[in-house]
Amino acid sequence: VLKTRGFRFARRGTAPEFDYDKDGGRGPAYDPEIHNPLLIPTTGASGPQWDFDDFLWALDQARDRRIAVLTFHGVPELDHPWVHTDPDQFEPYVARDFSREEWLACRRGASGGADVGGVEGLFDANQRSTSSKAEHSQS
Repeated sequence: VLKTRGFRFARRGTAPEFDYDKDGGRGPAYDPEIHNPLLIPTTGASGPQWDFDDFLWALDQARDRRIAVLTFHGVPELDHPWVHTDPDQFEPYVARDFSREEWLACRRGASGGADVGGVEGLFDANQRSTSSKAEHSQS
């Protein structure tokens, strides 16, 4: 269904390689050699029990052409506390300055080496709808 609707990438959770943890968890890094791009695994799923050590662990999985995929459902997410990330906890995660070369390597790796265009192609539909809601609520 996703492919027929024009999606080239879609994210899934951490299972089956890692046990599902509803309060934040670890998962495999995306490997374009073995994973379907419509089933990209989540390497780090933020939540109330996920911390900076988990974040660093997830980033460390990005090697040998593998890509760390991080999921933040809400900063904050008060209506769904099991996926909540405190804004003060989130700050150190986004303080990391990724170079243009790192982004390009990520984009090329995700598509198996082909140019995938803008970075927005790597975000799932849920991310886009969440961003739109946030922009709307700030205006």
